[in-house]
Amino acid sequence: MTVLDLVRDSRNAEEVVGWLARACQRRLTTPPRILQTMALWPRHRWRTLVTQVLADVADGVASPLELFYRELERRHGLPGGEANARTTVRGTNRYTDVLYRRFRLRVELESLAWHPEDARWRDARRDNEAVLAGDAVLRYDWRAVVGRPCDTAAEVASVLRARGWAGHTTPCSLTCTLSRAA
Repeated sequence: MTVLDLVRDSRNAEEVVGWLARACQRRLTTPPRILQTMALWPRHRWRTLVTQVLADVADGVASPLELFYRELERRHGLPGGEANARTTVRGTNRYTDVLYRRFRLRVELESLAWHPEDARWRDARRDNEAVLAGDAVLRYDWRAVVGRPCDTAAEVASVLRARGWAGHTTPCSLTCTLSRAA
């Protein structure tokens, strides 16, 4: 299977996630088919990561950045948002990277590979429509999700709490921003 060849030759985890997400998002294959084929390869270099990623892809994760955001949620005890959630605004379907529907919070994840510069006007219009409908919108790029995950988790938790979430966050380490905020 070509996708597993591409994954095997990937230089890093981000490439692995990218190949798997794109292949499934474009409906070239499915997570169960990839796993079934991988079972025939007893020594696949990225076996553990592929298995973990495909579980998230099956739940709607469509980009490497979304996968890293999903891990940020888990590590910090945030409620799991809906990946690539569809909403309808004025009769038009819109998709939100991560939607906390009950708390009316949308998180948009921006990566130039997935959101080219010439398409940003659509993102701005979608965000403006969300705010006009009463939702809060937070936007994060790769640096915020991967480089400052604890700060990002603290910001998301703050907005969720302001909108009624009564859950508790979990610091991921002794130096986690959430440790200082508690």
